[in-house]
Order: sequence, then structure tokens, then C-alpha cells
Amino acid sequence: MQLEEELLSNWAYTSLFVSFEQILVEDMPPTLKGTTYKNLISVNQSNNNSKNISITSAQTNIDEFTLRHPEYKSQIDALSEPSLSGDLNLWMFAFGKSWGVFIPIRERHRLLSVGGGFGISYTEGQYAVNLCDPYIIEGEITKYGLLLGQEVSKGICSNKSEIYAGRLNHFGFSLDARLGLYSYIGESFGFNIFRISNVIPIPVLAGVDNEKPLRTEIDSGYFEGVSIVYAFQILISKNKINVISHQMII
Repeated sequence: MQLEEELLSNWAYTSLFVSFEQILVEDMPPTLKGTTYKNLISVNQSNNNSKNISITSAQTNIDEFTLRHPEYKSQIDALSEPSLSGDLNLWMFAFGKSWGVFIPIRERHRLLSVGGGFGISYTEGQYAVNLCDPYIIEGEITKYGLLLGQEVSKGICSNKSEIYAGRLNHFGFSLDARLGLYSYIGESFGFNIFRISNVIPIPVLAGVDNEKPLRTEIDSGYFEGVSIVYAFQILISKNKINVISHQMII
């Protein structure tokens, strides 16, 4: 949610920011070494091959993980091509204030908007660390997005077995960063072209489970090719509060 901003000058602004979202991810891919997923998929496509890609243990950091956590060695050694994957289900809330600058073009047009701020955050949820045998990238490519679509491939943790489950529960600070190429600010609507925003929670008061050896760090980022923003007003005791909401991202 983007609240109404206050202009500090014709090239600077300040506003409150509110972020409340659920992050739900299954079969997160393992970190690779010596290569990238983009390279693997590119080679697969260059050979006119639409077969699935099987990630080998040598392409991941599974050996380093085994050295750091020998209690899982027997489970890992029992698999043919073990890889690590993760599942994540959490709610994240952040609230704070941000400041930004931009290049004004007339009254309602902006170029190269850059902003940042800080506030408070609360994160609640669960995550799991899994073993895959192997981790597979589907050969079929799909396009995500209407206009500026990104080609993506689905990852699958085959023969999944959970080795650790943890709980995220902490209050903390939050950092907000945003970058935009072009924006139009109207009375009742606006739109943005190429906008990136990122909210990063920084834990301070953590739950007991966060002291376990396997932990995760969360940040939430968005890229908007084109987004349309509609405004509505809420009346409270004759004081008007303008709230910009209902984004349609293309």
C-alpha cells in the first residue's frame, strides 16, 4: 500500500509506507557453484532440447553443508544426487517513512525517482529445509507477465525429504528502497514504468526457534514493468485521508 506523499520541493518527497504480504514458496532451488541456472537452461535450449535438467550434487554446495552440519551426513550419503531445497510460508508486515528525489517534468511527470527509508517490521511463519534426489529444472519454458514477460522454468525437488523445520517469529527494523524510471501522478490515478521496490526486515527480537543452526534471511522485492495505481478517499471526522491503492501490475 502506498500512502499519500508530501512534497518537500518540486524534486523531493516524503511519505509513509506500509507493506503487508504473504510469501509462499515451495521447492526453492539450491545455490549453484561453477555455473548458473541461466547457463544451464541456455545450453539446454541451444541444443534444441526440451528435456528436464537434473542438478548434480557437484554443481551445488551440498559438500560444504555436510561439513558444517555432520548430523545430516548419513541422510545425505544415502542419496544418489542429493541437493538442498527449501519451503517457505510466512507473513511479513513493515511500516515506516521514506524519502525520495526525482527529476520533475512539468507538474505531474517524473523521471528517475530514487527513494529509501526505514521503519519497523514483524515476521511470522515457518520454513523447511529439504533434501532432493535430484533437484530438477523442467525443460519447458513459460512466460510470466503480460507485456514485459520473463521466461521462467519450474524447479522440482524430486524425492523430497524434510531434514529440518523451523519457525520465524521476530520484531525488528525494516529498510525500504525504491527506484523508478517514469511516473505520472494524477488526481485519481497514476501509472509507473519500470519500478523496483524492496523491503528488508532486520530482526532484533527473535523467537526461540531462530537460535537453531539452520536459519533463513528474508527480503521482499518487486519489479513492475507497468503498473496502474488508483486512488480512493476515506473520510474520518471531516478530515480527509487520501490513500493510493489497488495496483494493477503488467
